[in-house]
Amino acid sequence: MDTTASEHRDFVWIVRYLAVAGVVAGLWWWGTRILGPWLIEQAYRGESLGVLNDVLAGRATTPLEAYLTDWSFFTRIGDGLLVLIALSGLVGGFFRVGARFSVAHQRMADREAGQREARLRPLETIGAAASIGLVTGALGGGYVATVGFGFGLIAARLRDISLDILWMSPLADAGIFVGAALILVVLGLAIPAVRARRLQLILLLALAVFGTLTLLERLYPYAAALLAIAIGLHAGRWLSAYWEDGVRRWLGRAGIAIAVLVPLLAAGMGLGGGVARQRALAALPPAPVGAPNILLLILDTVRSQNTSIGGYERPTTPALERLAGQSVVFDRAIAPAPWTLPSHAGMLTGRYNVELGTAFSRGLDRGVSTLPEYLRDQGYVTIASVANVLYATPLFGLGRGFWVFDAHPRSVGQVLRSSYLSMEVTKHIGTWFDDHRNPVLKRADRVNRDFLRRVDQAGGRPWFAMLNYFDAHEPYTPPDPYRTMFTDSDDPLDRLDHDRDYRPEEIEELIATYDGGIAFVDANIGRLMDELERRGVLDNTIVIVTSDHGESFLEHGHLGHAKSLYMSEIHVPLLVRYPPSVPAGLRIPGAVTLRDIPATVLDLSRLGDGGLPGTSLARYWDSGSGSEGSASPRFVAMSELFGRRALVTGGYHLLPDAVRRLYDLDTDPLQLRDVIDTEPTVGDSLATALRELVRTELGRAEGSGRVAESDRRP
Repeated sequence: MDTTASEHRDFVWIVRYLAVAGVVAGLWWWGTRILGPWLIEQAYRGESLGVLNDVLAGRATTPLEAYLTDWSFFTRIGDGLLVLIALSGLVGGFFRVGARFSVAHQRMADREAGQREARLRPLETIGAAASIGLVTGALGGGYVATVGFGFGLIAARLRDISLDILWMSPLADAGIFVGAALILVVLGLAIPAVRARRLQLILLLALAVFGTLTLLERLYPYAAALLAIAIGLHAGRWLSAYWEDGVRRWLGRAGIAIAVLVPLLAAGMGLGGGVARQRALAALPPAPVGAPNILLLILDTVRSQNTSIGGYERPTTPALERLAGQSVVFDRAIAPAPWTLPSHAGMLTGRYNVELGTAFSRGLDRGVSTLPEYLRDQGYVTIASVANVLYATPLFGLGRGFWVFDAHPRSVGQVLRSSYLSMEVTKHIGTWFDDHRNPVLKRADRVNRDFLRRVDQAGGRPWFAMLNYFDAHEPYTPPDPYRTMFTDSDDPLDRLDHDRDYRPEEIEELIATYDGGIAFVDANIGRLMDELERRGVLDNTIVIVTSDHGESFLEHGHLGHAKSLYMSEIHVPLLVRYPPSVPAGLRIPGAVTLRDIPATVLDLSRLGDGGLPGTSLARYWDSGSGSEGSASPRFVAMSELFGRRALVTGGYHLLPDAVRRLYDLDTDPLQLRDVIDTEPTVGDSLATALRELVRTELGRAEGSGRVAESDRRP
């Protein structure tokens, strides 16, 4: 009776322990994955509680910088609770459950006593490790694919994924576990105790639990390790005791099943994708006779002021300078946002983010029409070859309407990036794998090759292609000789550290490697233009070259992008080439917005408006003067950053109301003199007039019916 009661109490204790651990982990996950990002966005809009805004802002310039540098304070609270749960599991396991064995516990102890010297042979150790790794990777890959692609809860560390994670993650984890098993086998040659079945299973299961726990965003390694040890200790003892009674057989079968499924999934997804592309190609309607090709080149993170086409003293863009002689160049093009997702979304939909509502963890609404969808319905083959696998991907809704979206290459580096456990392990040995060390998984030359390969498969149909080049994005690591093209250092700085106080010469070194990345992309654009000309299709191709946003190098206290709405982050290059309709060598000084790209494409290709908003940029050269944009405030370029909006028109740049800054870009291009401060009467009057233009723009967006509720105020 007493034994039964003791067993019941131990069972109840374990259930309570697991329940509390589950509740705490669930609340922590919800807080860091959903509540935390939402609070940051609210703080950006100034709509959080005042005290919360103060806490989030702290000494940082923006709430985002506080999030990047100081948010660990908040996560440590949740981590501390998880550590306490882990410690309670350890203490409970040793002093409560271990101190009073019930009949079931005693039976397990008897089994262990009889098998205390049981050993796993080397091949058995490796086989068990491979099976545990395959199961762990399959669970992790299934989880990330489900929450990411199924429910849209996009994991921060694994946002650069594709559905290939379903087979890559088991493969990656299996490799990690086999490596761990080999270490155990080698150690067992010198330390006999390491060969004990129970110890090996405890260690392997602790590693499996650690890999699973790292799926929880922002869980610190020490917290995950303690929880893994606590769970692995109990589970390993149990598995060891019942190893011969079926555990080994069950684990082996599970490993074999997943091992068979992994290559089938890899082959099936590859072959299935090919079949789907062929069917989609065959289902396209006839294209209009003589329809031109359309090529949209996006130089990710390239600001206009660092391009020689924009007047920069370094020859960073000689290929674009040659192309400019055959094109219309816009000297003051404004990106819809200072970061990738809303800017790409604007270029594909013709809408500002006030209408789209994209965010760090929220992609493009499926109800919004896109340019690729319309062109596909007109018989175009739509192609994307993208190097930015962080935000410019189908995971965020940008793949809609594309016949093919080449973003994630199948490589060793991509396999290593496909599970949290492999990322934790390989981040310390990443230099062994070039594409793992560098987040630029597709260099500019690979972007071009993938695009040309798809064009060859298009069957002679007109095509629309969006190419995204990532080589100028941080870390600034273009290949030699571009990495040191503009610096004398053999090992220049190439990574941004937001916690570091940079000296002026260090900033110059960062800019030099950044310029090298721009030059590398430019060289590959030149080669692409040469290849299209060799194929005889260049003159029948609408070519648009631009960037999604710029980059700050502490000009106004900001480093990187998505930090501010100063021109360093929103002023980008833009040129349009199409000999049948676009004049050569014309420069437009006025402000224009990239959201007009879809309207421009449809106008030049004579395909109607497609129901997409915006106004064709052809208005600037059709007028014959090329000066309308600089003189008239009727054409407004707006840029947004989480509810804050900047306006550029008539040569003036108005920053958000909360900042209250106004700059005359014609006389002060570096934005060093605030007109409101230096000329209060004139500045206030201009600011009021420009704010009315912002309201007008928002009113137009309101009329579309797609403005997010939280973005309705100017």
